[in-house]
Amino acid sequence: SRSKHGPQSDEQTQREVLLHCCLTGSEEYRELVEEINARQRFNFSYLHSQRLFNIHTLNALKIGCTGEMLCLAFERPLLTLQEIFETSRFRKRKNQQWARKSVNLLLSLGRVLKYFHTVGFVHGYVEPGTIGKFQGSNNWKMLDMRRATPLGHPMKGELRPGSPPESVSKTNVKPWMSEVVKLVSFDENIVGQDTSKDSEGDHEPMETLEYHPSQCMASTSWDIWSYGLIMGQLVLGQSMVLLPNFEKASDAHLRNLHQYDDEALNKIYEAAKRVSGENAANL
Repeated sequence: SRSKHGPQSDEQTQREVLLHCCLTGSEEYRELVEEINARQRFNFSYLHSQRLFNIHTLNALKIGCTGEMLCLAFERPLLTLQEIFETSRFRKRKNQQWARKSVNLLLSLGRVLKYFHTVGFVHGYVEPGTIGKFQGSNNWKMLDMRRATPLGHPMKGELRPGSPPESVSKTNVKPWMSEVVKLVSFDENIVGQDTSKDSEGDHEPMETLEYHPSQCMASTSWDIWSYGLIMGQLVLGQSMVLLPNFEKASDAHLRNLHQYDDEALNKIYEAAKRVSGENAANL
């Protein structure tokens, strides 16, 4: 499959669009169909979400492939918040310009999320890569609407930066289960090893952390938690290592979420005060 992303111009209105194209049957195709279905079903306001202008299908033979190609023309963002974070990584957070822009962004994002919650949805994936700045003054909108969840429905999807602590739970794993892995090993020292002594009752069960979003019913608190993490990243910059979603490895991320408590929150507060001043920390 192929996926093409690039700025295109709509001849009728001379507007710049972001064109997403992919072959039918590909993973990208499935995601684009989900995006179309979510927008048709829920009719989200384009004042708060990235606008979908046009949907096209064409014969993929035109580009040397077989089958049909689906093309979606989206409103093109000037940049995403992720791109801002990448270019401002070492920027001082105490200057007034950064503080003013951060407050304006947070106010705009708060209004956007309030809209989704008012019409009965949780975005569920509020993170730097799904927040885009568009033409106009302080014009921030949400991207990736295909995974929005109606309030009161079970949450779903993979572990992501905005997942809250309540989506993580402990699971007991019996020690004898780990021996099953040994039995299929190709290590000569393990083949034929007697594991009969490791019966189910010989040891206490071990605990492991697992991500279970479905145990959470969609509520505004999910997006509010994600919103707080965005605020923390704006304030902390390089010191965001203290945020519970800093770790990229899933096991470390789950551990940080499970261990998040008042002490962890206080460490973030003290770091924010040191990096950006008391007013920023009080946010």
